[in-house]
Amino acid sequence: MVLKILSFGDRIKDGEYKLYSSFGKVLNFLREKKLVSLVLSEIGPGPNNIAVSFLPEIKRLEIKKKLVYFDGFPKKAPDTCIYDSAVRRSKKSFFPGQNLRFCVKELSGISPALSMAFVFCPAREKEFKSGFEKKMLARMKKGVWELERGKYARGAGTLSGLGFGLTPSGDDFLGGFTLALKLSGRGEKKIRLILKKFKSENPVSRSFFGACARGRVDLRTKKFLQSLGSSDRKALKKSLEDLLDRGHTSGADFLSGFLFALSKHL
Repeated sequence: MVLKILSFGDRIKDGEYKLYSSFGKVLNFLREKKLVSLVLSEIGPGPNNIAVSFLPEIKRLEIKKKLVYFDGFPKKAPDTCIYDSAVRRSKKSFFPGQNLRFCVKELSGISPALSMAFVFCPAREKEFKSGFEKKMLARMKKGVWELERGKYARGAGTLSGLGFGLTPSGDDFLGGFTLALKLSGRGEKKIRLILKKFKSENPVSRSFFGACARGRVDLRTKKFLQSLGSSDRKALKKSLEDLLDRGHTSGADFLSGFLFALSKHL
């Protein structure tokens, strides 16, 4: 089987990367604090993603001027497959109107357990049952409370690195929250305050959050943003469900942060 490069993220930097973590559909490679992910087509394009036809069994990855060396064997990323991760802000895409309430209702109903969707549906706080989970919930609520009251540095300090899963829930929530601020065109000061206190040591979280702070997103998120300003509820629901499928609670946590910022601040 011939390995094919299907898409190449526009935020990928040249260098030699070592395998950091391996999953069924994703291989994460790290160079200092820079992350590059080899992903299957169902994961899709992203700022730091290289989508490939299959995942090779490798432990090193070298990138040089769009040449990708898989354990020494080079593959050229065609110019036609370079993914543009920038979000072009427009009134149509950023003022969701009735769609905001629709998304909040959908998120509240179908999010997985232990996600931060409780910010819209307090009844879901009952999903946090053990003593550890209840303490985690209390800290999450504190961080959200601080963000809601404009204490952005404190909120970021409380939420970053907090939560369950491969990427902590607090990190994903802050990513969505920050992306909404970025797209508003009037949130740069707030973003700087959040950046100063974002202390997560998770390389995947850092890469994701950094992209959100710059208005850079993967294709799934871009489709959701495009649907948010449209009248096609069927397409909007599909794009929201596709985002919820990212990780265990990652998609729900990200959407919770994004929609929370829209509903409370913007």
